[in-house]
Amino acid sequence: RNESEKSRILLASVSGEGSSAFRSSGVEFLTIPTSPIVYWLSSALLQSFAKGRPLRDRAEPRKGMDTGDNARFLRGWWEVSRSKTSLTEFRSGYWVPYNKGGGFRRWYGYREFLVDWRSNGSEMRTRSGARHFGREGWTWGTVTSGGFSIRYTPAGAAFDNGGCTLFSQNDLSVAALILNSTTADSILAAISPTLNFQPINVGAVPIVVSDALSSVADSAVKELVSCSRADWDSFETSWDFTETPWLVKTTSSDQGLETRLAMRADECSARWREITEVQRLREASNNRMVAEAYGLEDEVALDVEKQRVSLTRNVEFR
Repeated sequence: RNESEKSRILLASVSGEGSSAFRSSGVEFLTIPTSPIVYWLSSALLQSFAKGRPLRDRAEPRKGMDTGDNARFLRGWWEVSRSKTSLTEFRSGYWVPYNKGGGFRRWYGYREFLVDWRSNGSEMRTRSGARHFGREGWTWGTVTSGGFSIRYTPAGAAFDNGGCTLFSQNDLSVAALILNSTTADSILAAISPTLNFQPINVGAVPIVVSDALSSVADSAVKELVSCSRADWDSFETSWDFTETPWLVKTTSSDQGLETRLAMRADECSARWREITEVQRLREASNNRMVAEAYGLEDEVALDVEKQRVSLTRNVEFR
């Protein structure tokens, strides 16, 4: 806009005639962590901060360590002998899994790196969060342009500042469903309006639990994680990879090899489209349940676009 248009809009807003005018009391922002002046928030979204308890009251979002020399202490899992790695148990004397963030991907994935723990990390710059190393939890990329997403991490891993992790002695299924929802997206946009999601920001997300959400949390998370994990493990870049789906032997032995491979590829593509759609519907259902718990079903998007279904086999996501 040119200066004349900007002046006209400003004058209209000041006089209360324009659509860009917002009126809010500073008292309304006191329920929001750090009291940001988020004057555009609806009353329903503002009330969610008063209605819910901060996530940090029921779980521990933590930053991890800084090796000081990633080129020396980190490797892709395929670069280290299996005899020198411990993929399921965090222990000294081995290379162990290392969560260091990643792009937008929900539920499971970005398990690619190992860290040298043969000397208990004694030569690294810091070992922040070491008392939590080896615990299962939910990890996320601290800095991402693709939006916030959180992933299940099984027991046995360490983590760094780029792969902060959420821990609790209690079940985190409800928290995971909330954090991977459009409701959390709207809340985080108010308390962390940048590309940076630090533990202090994630820990400030208000958690509102409904009976409906609690009753399905365990089974819903298992289905969502299982689907994402199967997708991740279907590629050779996963240390749990077993076989290439389209090379599995079929019953069409009367066909030529080239024909059988083409048929199998078509079958796999159709199957992956089906899996993507099922996962999309699961995530849309989760968005609705979470939004209803917060009273935000008319405030946030409930549907999920196919390109936001974070499965690598989903060609629209890639």
